[in-house]
Amino acid sequence: MYTNIERIIAKIDNDFNPNNSDWIPRVGAWVTDALMQLNCTPTKKVIKKFPVQDRIVRIDCILNDNIEVYDANGCKVREIDYISDSCCGNNKNSASSSTGDVEVTPDTITTISNPNATRVPAETVVFNRQAKEYPARYNVVEFDRQDANGCRYYAKVNDTTLQLTFDTDYITLKYETADTERCEVYGCDMPKIPNNGKLIEAITYYCIYKMLLRGYKHPVLNLAASQYGTNPYYIWLTTKEEAKRSVINQGINEDLTELWRSAFFIKTFNPRRQ
Repeated sequence: MYTNIERIIAKIDNDFNPNNSDWIPRVGAWVTDALMQLNCTPTKKVIKKFPVQDRIVRIDCILNDNIEVYDANGCKVREIDYISDSCCGNNKNSASSSTGDVEVTPDTITTISNPNATRVPAETVVFNRQAKEYPARYNVVEFDRQDANGCRYYAKVNDTTLQLTFDTDYITLKYETADTERCEVYGCDMPKIPNNGKLIEAITYYCIYKMLLRGYKHPVLNLAASQYGTNPYYIWLTTKEEAKRSVINQGINEDLTELWRSAFFIKTFNPRRQ
């Protein structure tokens, strides 16, 4: 399903026969850039613990929007919505105790619609619900005072930093990151390269285009040519979308495959599994 960087280097050397080797150390960066532009970088889900200091969590990688945060007890923590969420005790996401026409007194709340209503502690909060249709109808909502009035949220400060609204020693983060493998050529981890012929062909021309930008002279290829077959930049532009579709159809990147199939209603005609 995957190939390695050596195949890209061998293809460039075999197809275009460069007369030097100073381009080899840069192929890894060029391949990574091409995969990111095509959105074809294979990903994997990682579950990892991170320490918390003064409610600040610093992550050792760049986070995307598809992250899940869990507290020390394994409970999922939701990202704060500054419009609907409040950390002043009025947490509308807590469990509600009753709904109906209520009359608020300084120390009690009495449910008028229920003749057998009991006294509700003053720690509960009351907010109007559907004021236009039912102006006298309110919701009685309980909230937990034990931990910042039940406000357990996180906010994304930047791509590598989270801020919590509660105190804890660590959090568990579930996120997606690039699926890598050890590369002996460069002595570091490299993103896995999907083993797809059209993708490899497109990446090869992208690398040749980058080589010519650095001043490399080739007897056939050049960036000033208007012909399709001799300008690697034109070839890259015309082959990259086809390469991306080929990878999606091959099913290497599961998230992109599901998105593609959903967009064209292919999943509607899946055979029924027995």
